[in-house]
Amino acid sequence: MIFRLSFAKKFNITDSINSFDENRKQKILEHTGGNGVDVAIVATSSLKALEDAIDMVRKGGAVMMFGVPSKDAKIILNMGKIYSKEITLVTSYAASDTDTKESLRLIDSSQIDVKKLVTHTYPIEESQKAFDHARSGDNAMKIIITK
Repeated sequence: MIFRLSFAKKFNITDSINSFDENRKQKILEHTGGNGVDVAIVATSSLKALEDAIDMVRKGGAVMMFGVPSKDAKIILNMGKIYSKEITLVTSYAASDTDTKESLRLIDSSQIDVKKLVTHTYPIEESQKAFDHARSGDNAMKIIITK
């Protein structure tokens, strides 16, 4: 986790909060004047992260579920909190064709430099090693397999 926080700071991130910090909710509320964040993007399959996002989003805010939970994953949600805070829950399973084309256009035009995200490269003969490394997440952001 520390690796990813440090890595993110290379992209002019002004502040970060470690998700394992027991005071994370309080820190977010302090940073937002007690309101909570406008949008919380849950980019992990962790259902605990979803619960935290609901707690940390402001009244009228939105929670985007981008990480795919495991099959048949279940969670008990306090619907009273979701209702009273008027939280919008949005899911995203995959990018649309339009999103993919726009992303490729931005990459092709060099408006976005995705090479900065690549931390490791493996030859195709070491594909299994690359998959194992990606699964472990050990000091890695994006791993590329080359021919």
